[in-house]
Amino acid sequence: MKRKMPAGRILPAFTLLELILVMFLGVIIITLVYVVYSNVRQEWTSFYRKQSSVLGLVIFKQALDNDIEYANCILSTPKQGEYVFIRSNDTIIYNIGRIVSRRTTAGLDSFDVTVEEVDVKSAFTLGDHGVVNEITLDIVSPVIVRGAVFTKRFT
Repeated sequence: MKRKMPAGRILPAFTLLELILVMFLGVIIITLVYVVYSNVRQEWTSFYRKQSSVLGLVIFKQALDNDIEYANCILSTPKQGEYVFIRSNDTIIYNIGRIVSRRTTAGLDSFDVTVEEVDVKSAFTLGDHGVVNEITLDIVSPVIVRGAVFTKRFT
């Protein structure tokens, strides 16, 4: 709308109603963008946590598979949930309980895995130690895996 100035000039301007309407539409657009951004961020965070947990499970499975494959002998100790993997140049000790840890000469690893149940099959026993040829784990975190079997083939 154009208004006349006292000197006879015309000044282009918006009315108060037009300004309020534009501000209201701007607030609606900003609110919608914020809601969409919040939802995308929440979904990404949830996805990232799940993927990190699954990655921890995959790393644990690869480490255990590798240690079983290259172990000369696997012993179960009298200590509940402790298994000793004997290699020609190294010894690895797993503590498998609610939390899984792996101790080597290089250090201590822990895995973001919760084990509900452990079933061990021994080929034979040597005093207090059993020579293990199969470990079955029921993993409940991050995803439920029932009966994950890890087998050592003795030749």
